Amino acid sequence: MVVSTVDSLNVGDEFESIPTHLTITPWFNLPVESYKYFNSEVDEIMLEDRFVPTSGGAPDNFGPDNSHPVRRLNAPDEFALMRVFPVHAKVFSLAQYLDPLIDGTYAGLNYAPHISDSPERAIAQDEVIEFNNLTVFEKRVATGRKLVRAIHIWENVRG
Repeated sequence: MVVSTVDSLNVGDEFESIPTHLTITPWFNLPVESYKYFNSEVDEIMLEDRFVPTSGGAPDNFGPDNSHPVRRLNAPDEFALMRVFPVHAKVFSLAQYLDPLIDGTYAGLNYAPHISDSPERAIAQDEVIEFNNLTVFEKRVATGRKLVRAIHIWENVRG
């Protein structure tokens, strides 16, 4: 899974559930032998596109039964959220290339940028959020825990 986290994390951190984040791609199978290629391609995507600050928008409910509270994102100008979509589309396409069975239900034209509320943190209406990273998580099969596999920071990516 690739997300942009709200708070800073470290490679190797493990969690029961992923901390507050914007989902970029859903879970997908990334073979170990593809890690280097995948991370290199993510860096290339980050050279082409960059997120701009946004803020918490209207509350909503997602999920099959609309019971999962989320915060949609506002755009500081009419084009800001359009900057999120190319990153999503390119990273999702890369993930789909490596795992053709990735679930695309909420991807592509069905992508709806939002941040899920959690007991630890919920984004407030108009709270400014700067997404400075793309963070790759691995789901541990045996435990279900989520491992930070890689963190790509926009300011550190060089062409």
